[in-house]
Order: sequence, then C-alpha cells, then structure tokens
Amino acid sequence: MAEFSGAINQIGRYQGMMLRQSLDGMTTPGAIEHIGKLRDMAFGLKQPGGVSRSIRFGEELFARNLTPREDACLHYLQSNSWEKLRLLKANDGASIWGWEQREIEKELFHLRRALNRDALKGLSTRHVSKVLTNMAALLNHVGRFSEAQEYWDRAVSFIPDYALAKGKRGYALTHYAHVLYDRVHIDKLLKKARGDLRSAVSSEVYEGARKYFSKRLGWIDTSFPNLKKGRDFSLFAYKEGSNEEVTYRKWALGHRLFLNPLNDLGPYPAAMRDVLNVPAIVGGQLDSTLFQGIFNQMKQAYVSARYLYYEGIFSDNTHFSDREVTLFDTLDYPSYSLAVEKTKSAFRMAYSTFDKIAFFLDAYMGLETPGGEPTFRSFWYEGQKREGGLRSEFRERKNWPMRGLFWLSKDVYEDCEGFTDPIEPDARDVAELRHQIEKRYLKLHEDFYSGMPARDPESPLPQSVADSLAYSMHRGEFEAKTLRLLKRTRSALMYLCLAVHYEEKLKAKKHPEEFNLPAMTLSVLDDSWKV
Repeated sequence: MAEFSGAINQIGRYQGMMLRQSLDGMTTPGAIEHIGKLRDMAFGLKQPGGVSRSIRFGEELFARNLTPREDACLHYLQSNSWEKLRLLKANDGASIWGWEQREIEKELFHLRRALNRDALKGLSTRHVSKVLTNMAALLNHVGRFSEAQEYWDRAVSFIPDYALAKGKRGYALTHYAHVLYDRVHIDKLLKKARGDLRSAVSSEVYEGARKYFSKRLGWIDTSFPNLKKGRDFSLFAYKEGSNEEVTYRKWALGHRLFLNPLNDLGPYPAAMRDVLNVPAIVGGQLDSTLFQGIFNQMKQAYVSARYLYYEGIFSDNTHFSDREVTLFDTLDYPSYSLAVEKTKSAFRMAYSTFDKIAFFLDAYMGLETPGGEPTFRSFWYEGQKREGGLRSEFRERKNWPMRGLFWLSKDVYEDCEGFTDPIEPDARDVAELRHQIEKRYLKLHEDFYSGMPARDPESPLPQSVADSLAYSMHRGEFEAKTLRLLKRTRSALMYLCLAVHYEEKLKAKKHPEEFNLPAMTLSVLDDSWKV
C-alpha cells in the first residue's frame, strides 16, 4: 500500500513539473484560466491536494510583472481556491464554528487585494460585483455581518438586477435580525430581507439558489405574517434639528456611522440616532453598572471622534485659536490647523477603542488574561501568544457577533511575534500612523504637494523626504484612513453589544432563577446634562 501511495505522489510531482513548464509559456490571463480549470477539476474530484497545488501555482504567477487588472484577477482566483479548500475540509468533518481557520484568512486577504482601486477601473461591472458579493458572504460567515451589508449594497449598485447578491443579502439580514434585541429593528430588517428574497426568487438565478431563497422567504411569511402588510419596506422619519445638526447627521448617515442597525440598511432617517447599548447584565462578581459605565465611555468617545473628524474635514475657515500662532513655513506645504488636529484626535480616539473592548470582554467573561493588559489583537489566545492557540472559551463558541469581533481583530497589526500578519493590507500602515501620532512625528502635507516620497513596501517609514524625522502623508490620504478606521470602530462596538446580548440570553436559559430577581433600573442620562 505504501508503495502504491509513493507511486501516486511521484506521478503528482511529475504532473506538477509538466504543468509548471506549460504555464511558463502561457500569457498571464491564459495561465489564470488554466489554473482555475485544474482547481475546479480537483474540487469536483474532492481532492484537497490538487486544490492546494493550484494555489501554489497561482502564487508563482505573482512573480510576473502584472498589470493591475491581472493582479486583481489573480487575487480573485486565489480567494476562490482557498474557499474550495475550506469547503472540502468542511465536507471532511471540519466544524463551521471553528474560529481559527487559515483558509478564511487567505480568502479575505486575496479578496481585499482583488478590490484594488486601480484594478477596478479595468474590470467589468459583473466581475467587480462578484468580488464584492464574495467578500460580503465571507464577512457575514465569520460574524462581521454589519460590514457585509455595505459590500452587498455596493455589488447591487454596480448591477441593480443582480439577483444572487440581493438574495444573499436578504438571507443574511434574517440572521442579522436574529441577534438583535429591539423589536422595531428586527421587523425593519426582516421587511428589507423579505423584499430582497422576493426579488431574487422572481429573477433569473440558478435553481439551487432559488430553492434556498424561497425556503427562507417562506419562513419569514409563516413566522412574521404581519410583514406582508403594506409596502415592502418603509422607515419612520426622524425629527430634524437645526440646519447645522441635520447636515452633520445626514453626512454620518450616508457613511453608515451611527450605532444603529438600521443604518446598515442605508441612509434612512430612522437611523439618525445612536441607540445601541449593552443589555442588562445579570450575575457574576462585578456590578453590572460597571459594564454600562465603560460602554458609555467607549460610545461617547466614538461619537465625539466622529464629530471631530467631521469638523476637521469640512473646516474652510481659519479658526480664531489658530490666529497669532507663530509657525514657520518649511516649504513642503505642511498642514497645520485646529482642523488637522481634530482629525488626528479622531484617529487616536477611534483606535484606542479596540483595546478597551478587549478590557471589557476580559472582565465580562472573567478571563483574567495573563501577560499584562489584554490587547484586542492578542487576548483571544492562551497567554496572549499566537503559538498558545485560541483560548478554550472561544474555540467553538457559537456566539456569532463575538466571532465577528475576533475576525475584526485580525485586521489589527500588533508588533509582536504571531500578530504581524494581519489580513487587512492597510493594517500595518494604520498602526504605524498611531505610533507616529502618539510618540513620534506625523507630518501632513496639502494634497497638491508633489514632493511626497515613494514608500518601500517592506518598510512603514518614508524614504528620501526632505524632513527626514517625519512620517509624511498627504492630508487627504490620512483623512481617508481615518474614515475607514471610524467605520471599523463602529462595527466593533456593534458586535460587542450584540455579543453580550447573546451571552445574556444564554444565561437566561441556563439560570432562569437569576432573571426573576429584582433588578436595578438605570435611567437614561438626559441630554441637558451633557455640557
């Protein structure tokens, strides 16, 4: 038997050598197509080794001088190959609730690379929509359901009649609704889900998908018959304030920055309020008001960072505090103003929220993390070390929003062994920005300044710039990174609330007697006190 196995491996190596030689003579598009066919054949035969070999061949193509379009197509090929490998492992008994999965890390990394801005200009709208849909489905699978909605919306914006994207978005919204605690929010999400699913089943989709979506639509109509009444989707209006406030709220609404599940459905007036909070916490050694207190602080810091950012990017006049402040022109169009410092402050406040979330969860779950202060990137692991493996408390935990927090933490770069390989391509640069703002020297330049250095991809530090002490960046690039950071912080806070809600529901099932005890009711802090 061992002799037979060795012969098979030898044949596999020979075929691999022949394939590599044939790929060398192909154009990049031809090679990508050929590798994809081989991958599909191996997947059809349920041969993970063959899929892995196709991945290795794909990696070798990155050594070529690729155009942005070829690079995006190759990353898309690799993401699909890693997905096929994950599915084969699932069919072989691997748990879908296993939190730590290398295949998913690779899928996300390659999908993000496939969405490179330069590459998107040369790709068809259908191709871009497929990449966006795959990204949304994968984020949703790992528990990052809030962020997934924006990717599905972008896919549908490219192709309004993209039935598969609508159907998957609708299906995902039914799961999103399941982790919410507010009845109004649940109904609104299910109403939108029903509209998406109805649209999908009445369009041209493959039969398997039609049955899949029809079954879910039937569940909604049976379980929530009142949703069939009236229009497919409507949202109540929000009472507007001053013109200045309305302008700000509409801006935040358009960027999905409110701590409100309804904002994930789009820029609807009903979402113009930050209503999400951690639920009442029962039992444990710590007073539940302590957790409400720390969440209050994180929430206030986030909404303040959001407004500071807004003021920073829309400032068009010199603030009086900047007058009569003697600064020298260093001849490289530096950006100095209160507005710039507001944007930097927003960045710092948003980034600091991640470790606070780790601190919250560590106390809430009674983990008593060793190895110093728990950090958002590392506290999920034994001894806060990657080689220690995932903590037993998380390995198979069926808390979808908490799993989303774990996968969001993989977007954060931490300069210690095991955590220097985030799946967010931009993560190292963002971490370096925080380091420069806090401890060194971040210098922003006006966007028209043409003397910016080219950065070495292997180094976070700028090269050949006149101000050799500075970490230089165009102001517009920094603002874009800060906005993405605010979005990620908002998602983290959403997942935290809903993860705690899930845990409290489990407690109620396991220990109903604790939930019958008298509870202390907290009053909502009046807005007039916030001065």
